[in-house]
Amino acid sequence: MSSTFDGLFGQLAVPALMQHLGEAVAGVYLTPKGGQKLGPFEAIVDPQTTVEADSSDAKQKKHVRIVQFPVQTGLPFWDGRSLIGATVEIGGVDWALEAVETLSPSVATVRVIRRVTNEVSRPGYRQK
Repeated sequence: MSSTFDGLFGQLAVPALMQHLGEAVAGVYLTPKGGQKLGPFEAIVDPQTTVEADSSDAKQKKHVRIVQFPVQTGLPFWDGRSLIGATVEIGGVDWALEAVETLSPSVATVRVIRRVTNEVSRPGYRQK
């Protein structure tokens, strides 16, 4: 249950904050799983962090970003659960929506990832 303040903040303040603080270079688009592309959104996009991981046949990097979207009322997938598996396009690059960090009446904070294989070796080379 949201308060009157939440409603007013979502209607009046969030769009202005997103426009002021958001990434406006190329826009941010959202494609729900099995849906059509929506946007552009004025979203707040954190810098990416990178984690390296080894597997048996390659080195992989997992790029992670946190994105804050203004909640679009009236769209059925803004319940949070339906967002998992969506694609988020930031500056022309597709990211997979991995988790919904927080969901308020006015802002959805999500974690998006992109996996990149940066070194592949012959089969069994890394197994020692």
